[in-house]
Amino acid sequence: MKPINTIPIETFLERVRIANKTNQKNISFDIKDASALADTINIIMSRLIMKMSSETEPRPQAGILKINADGGDF
Repeated sequence: MKPINTIPIETFLERVRIANKTNQKNISFDIKDASALADTINIIMSRLIMKMSSETEPRPQAGILKINADGGDF
């Protein structure tokens, strides 16, 4: 699996941080930046869903081992 390009997320977070510091009411993106951010979020969400579903699916077992402990004759 190739690494995720997180630069669009970092750019967005930086813009929000600057907007907060300068008391801006709005931030804007051109369609190229907005698309890159959306693509990155989609990739992250897809991988997260794949990871979560692989962790919750029952794993096939090679065999079942049954152990009975009765304490013997004391």
